[in-house]
Amino acid sequence: VEVVFEDVVIPKENLLGTRGNGWYESLSVLNPERIGVAMMGVGLIAAAYEDAFQYVQEREAFGGPIARFQILQHYLADMYVNLENSRNLTYKAAWLCDQGLPYHMEATMAKLVAADGALHAGTHGAEILGGYGICNEYPMQRYLRDALQIQFSPISNEMSRNMLMQFQGLP
Repeated sequence: VEVVFEDVVIPKENLLGTRGNGWYESLSVLNPERIGVAMMGVGLIAAAYEDAFQYVQEREAFGGPIARFQILQHYLADMYVNLENSRNLTYKAAWLCDQGLPYHMEATMAKLVAADGALHAGTHGAEILGGYGICNEYPMQRYLRDALQIQFSPISNEMSRNMLMQFQGLP
């Protein structure tokens, strides 16, 4: 929705921050938001992993549990690694924030790794569950949808990668 302000006067005592510096001052809330989204990604990975892990042990096909299929084991192994990496980066970013230390790179990395990990977990979790993976009766479809949303919010993964390299001194 569009909002238009015309002839609006703000009293000096109601000004937040420094006039003309709003964008830079608003950046201070973006890094904590990235940590929050990274936490969402960690939760999505954990939920998708737990559901898929349980499913492969219970589902029987071709004469036994589908847990014996190496490709499904690889999907689960990657989910597990992504979960640990995402969790560790997120905890590190949150710890640095709590300590009052710079954490812009860690918050950006945590969001990026957790979002990518959540998409992997949702996609491969849905594949593991087969047709059930996209049915409304199973939560995997929701994990996948939520994982798709955090690919671009609050910052796209592509922009996260750009920023990480700018933090490293590239143009």
